[in-house]
Amino acid sequence: MKILSMVLFLSVVCYAELPILQTGQTKVYSSGDNGTHQTGAKRSYTKQGEVVIDNTTGLMWQNEPYSSQEQEAEKANTEHGKVLKWGNAFKYCEALELEGYSDWRLPSLKELKSLVDYSRTNPSIDDNVFKVMPNYYWSSTLDASDDAYAWVVYFNDGYDTYGPKDSSYYVRCVRGQ
Repeated sequence: MKILSMVLFLSVVCYAELPILQTGQTKVYSSGDNGTHQTGAKRSYTKQGEVVIDNTTGLMWQNEPYSSQEQEAEKANTEHGKVLKWGNAFKYCEALELEGYSDWRLPSLKELKSLVDYSRTNPSIDDNVFKVMPNYYWSSTLDASDDAYAWVVYFNDGYDTYGPKDSSYYVRCVRGQ
């Protein structure tokens, strides 16, 4: 219950504080969409060892490479390294010590989606900056209708959905805000 309360608190707090970013959408699908206006803050990142600082949102992201064993674990729905079931993803981030920081956590859905660039696919994130697998990544945000599921972002096309918490997906920890 303590973890659930903390997740809900962090999701609400972090959800309200991020700036509106440019989505990267340039094609107009309907009048008034992001392709029409292309508004929002420009994206800007700084690499610093095994982390990336998002200069626009102020968030710091884990940016360690993914191993072939992690890729195989994801395919087999087993756990290895940074491919974990949802509950273990929380524990992993809370225990992470990277680049001198120990206050890492699993990102909210909004924080994770702030990395999506809809002008790209396979992956839908700046792969000149981020080490990424074009697959599902856990967020800390629970599915409101069924607590056996949590929201994930699919970094192949940038869309989000919910995944069963007993499935193994990639983890990218965050700190800040």
